Amino acid sequence: MPTTPVRTATVHAGKTTYVITVWASDTQDNCFAHSYGDAVRAYLHAHPCGSLTRLLATTTVGGRPVGFAQSAVAFAGPYPQIYTVAGRFRALVTEDGTGSVDDLLREGNRLPSGPAQIPQPDAFSALSEDSVVTIVDAWYLDGPTPENAAPLEKMARDIYLQF
Repeated sequence: MPTTPVRTATVHAGKTTYVITVWASDTQDNCFAHSYGDAVRAYLHAHPCGSLTRLLATTTVGGRPVGFAQSAVAFAGPYPQIYTVAGRFRALVTEDGTGSVDDLLREGNRLPSGPAQIPQPDAFSALSEDSVVTIVDAWYLDGPTPENAAPLEKMARDIYLQF
C-alpha cells in the first residue's frame, strides 16, 4: 500500500473544489497490451492508440471519500478521421460486455485503503474530446456505491480536461 502520493492537485469546477491525491500513474504506448474483452481488443488491434495515460487517485465528493481510476486513450492518425476512431471507441467501451483498458488497480496498484479491484457497482464515465477518450471508474471508499451514482459521474465530468 502506498504511503506517499505521487502528486496532489486542486481542481475548481464552478462552486465545487476537488483536492485530488494521485497514488499511482503511468503512461503506456501499447493500449492493446493493456486491454481486455474481445471487442475492445479487436478494435485496438485495428486502431492502435498513440498513448495510454492512467492514474489511481482519491478525492472527496459531498464529504465522502472517493477512489477513482482514470485512463486516457489517445488515438493517432489523420484528421478528421481520428475523431471518428475515438468516438467509436468511446461508444464501444460504454457497451456492456465489450471490455476496456486495464485500470491501475487491475494491474496491481493500490490505494492507501480500499479495494483491490473496482467494486461493483460503481460510477462509470467515458468522455471524449477530439482524439482522446477518458474512462473513469469511481466509487465511495466508506460504503457501497449506487450504480452510476450521480455525484460521482458529476465529479468525473467536473475534473475532465482540467486534470
